[in-house]
Amino acid sequence: MIHDNFGLPKETIVNPYDNSNLELFDEFVGLPETKIKVLNPYKKLESYMKNAGARTRDAKQQKTRDRMKQRPVEVDWKDLKRIFEEKHNSKCFWFKIPINPMDIFEKHNQLAFSVDRINNNKGYTEDNIVICTRLANLGRGSCPFDKFKEITEKIDRVKLEYFLKNYQIKT
Repeated sequence: MIHDNFGLPKETIVNPYDNSNLELFDEFVGLPETKIKVLNPYKKLESYMKNAGARTRDAKQQKTRDRMKQRPVEVDWKDLKRIFEEKHNSKCFWFKIPINPMDIFEKHNQLAFSVDRINNNKGYTEDNIVICTRLANLGRGSCPFDKFKEITEKIDRVKLEYFLKNYQIKT
């Protein structure tokens, strides 16, 4: 059974690679079927990663752009898919909630997945990235990896204590 971002079961099962949800994306309206591309969320995530630092706003951020160009991108979309599905069990590394890969196509969706570098001074290598929600990635910002891990574990404990206190578990 497929679950939404909060772990609740979805009523309809949608294969993330079929084109049944194209009506959600305005860019495909009116295009003939032969011109519609198959949506691959991992390729879109890869393009975000490769263009990191290129989407800066003004000349003040030239140093940021230059630093980002020096950081290698050693993973491709196939590596991202494997890491996300096998290592992270299709969940946010930080919040442990399921992520729907197709959410990346929705503008400003903070529950879409994102690539977070463990050490921001290094590039996008397999041992230096985790897959998480945009919200977690933006929330972490420049917070050190270990410190943010402590924070998210504390949040998880609070949620668990609240659940145990307010709901009776039937065995």
